[in-house]
Amino acid sequence: MVRLSTRSDTVQRHVRELEEQILGDTDEKFSPETMINKINRKNANWTNHYRDMDAYNAFRYVDAAVNTFLLHRMKEMYSPSYHKQMERRFWISEGAGRYVFVCPSDHSIRVTRLAQTRIVKHKPCKVSFNPYFDQRYLEWLRHYRDIQKANGNYRIIWERQAGKCAYCGEDMLADQEVDIVERTVGRGRRLDNLLYIHRCCAYDVLFRNREYESGPPVNLVQLLEDYIAETSQEEDMSVEEPPYAALTEFFQFCERRSFTISFSEIETILGAKLPWEASKYQIFWRETSVDMGKRSALWELEGYPTHAVELSLPDCCIADSWLKYGYKINSLDLEKKKISFRKGVVLRGTAGRTLRKVQQIERALMGQKLSHRAVKEIEFSLDSMIEQYRLG
Repeated sequence: MVRLSTRSDTVQRHVRELEEQILGDTDEKFSPETMINKINRKNANWTNHYRDMDAYNAFRYVDAAVNTFLLHRMKEMYSPSYHKQMERRFWISEGAGRYVFVCPSDHSIRVTRLAQTRIVKHKPCKVSFNPYFDQRYLEWLRHYRDIQKANGNYRIIWERQAGKCAYCGEDMLADQEVDIVERTVGRGRRLDNLLYIHRCCAYDVLFRNREYESGPPVNLVQLLEDYIAETSQEEDMSVEEPPYAALTEFFQFCERRSFTISFSEIETILGAKLPWEASKYQIFWRETSVDMGKRSALWELEGYPTHAVELSLPDCCIADSWLKYGYKINSLDLEKKKISFRKGVVLRGTAGRTLRKVQQIERALMGQKLSHRAVKEIEFSLDSMIEQYRLG
């Protein structure tokens, strides 16, 4: 179905013609009944051309313009002290905050509101389609006719509302399309929860009539602000995810005790390239978060220009990804870009304390530059222990 809308220049031209008609005839004697008939005839002729378009907003604009012109005309005819009485005499309320210009002697003579005009929708019919062979369509058609004619249980709702729209309070005429809506959405389509309204009144979302309100109004703006705030927090949390989180998860669920993996496979796990230091410096793979307070001297020993170049990820250590789950580096080959891991045995008691002491010594050795004499003494002591206790 193609949906058309009115052109703005056409609407403005019609409004200017209405302005000339209402405000221009100042010489002849004013008759409310004659003026109302002229306005209704002109609007009817213009509206017939746009009943097959989505012209609801244009019709509402014309309604507002007509009321504005009539108000100016009446204020020119009556003194300012009589304006309040004049407004009460010529304008009556239709409910839902809407007022209509009427003839004081006969309120049935009134300016017709264009916003109530039924929009006709034209849909092409299929020549080969027989609606009476389509059971679903036939059921829908019967249901639609029951609503329009207030048949069956719908007669109870119609009589309860005395044939008036629950929204605007006006009569629902035979040529007007009506619809059934829920009084409180979510409570079900029971008879006590259903209301008759004009189809054109469905453009307005909220009920203003106090008789049909149920519960406090919803602050839509506040709901949208809360939703935007929650979405922003989720986005911020996703941005703050550690760069090696995927690798940490890999070691968390790894069941192999020892394995070899290439740098490219690690990049596949991370979904990103490794920092450039990964292929040039062994300390990149061995530094832990404990050593971040004072950068390991091995960076300088391996020739990294710490005085001039900052690390790519100075606040993260890739080694924490596997140390957290008991894995250690067994061998590292920067040329072949491969690294082997093994999972250590959890030691308790005296053995556990010895292991922690060895790790403390290891961190101390990696955290400072040792003299040649100190290195020789440490190597001699370790060789003696290995030989004496047959640890090799």
